[in-house]
Amino acid sequence: MAGGQANRMGGQNKALISIGQNTCFERVSDVFTQGPLEKICVSYNGAISKSDRLGHFPPLYDLPILGTSSSAAWAIYSTLTWARQRHFDAVITSPVDVPFLPRSYVPDLITAYAQSPEACIVCSTQARLHGLNALWPLSKFDRLETLVRGQSVFQLKRLHRELGSVSVKYDASAFDPFLNVNTPEDIRLANHISDLQNL
Repeated sequence: MAGGQANRMGGQNKALISIGQNTCFERVSDVFTQGPLEKICVSYNGAISKSDRLGHFPPLYDLPILGTSSSAAWAIYSTLTWARQRHFDAVITSPVDVPFLPRSYVPDLITAYAQSPEACIVCSTQARLHGLNALWPLSKFDRLETLVRGQSVFQLKRLHRELGSVSVKYDASAFDPFLNVNTPEDIRLANHISDLQNL
């Protein structure tokens, strides 16, 4: 998911921020390419030139929306609309600015989905829910469409609550593996973690 505005970063493309030796995008995409996935795409909140696309992955664009600005929940709805048209069973998502995404991320979510095949799966650390780090089964599409498009539920925490999502818990005792790089302070923290943990 690469549709954020990066307002707290002055509009800087967070996907291209380097943490250690690699950009956030390189780190996240490497995790996804290790998993048993049929298709990998990058979601954008609007049309983007070919030269500005991230990597070689096909782009997905948010559906047009009236009356409000786009949101992460709308991006999820747009992505699931695309996936439903192509008869996929589920979609796994992650923000592009999570430089320490666990290497086991994709198989972890697939395993949890196999155990709860009718549930959305969402990652958590301690008491914090990471709403975009999730698996979304297409069996939940109609309910999600009602919530997002019909009832304007755009807060991810509420969306997961309404969908009855199942949480997969990760250890954050050393650092939060779902740390988002949203501010210059986050960049400094992420590089500090990278140096300490040799990541």
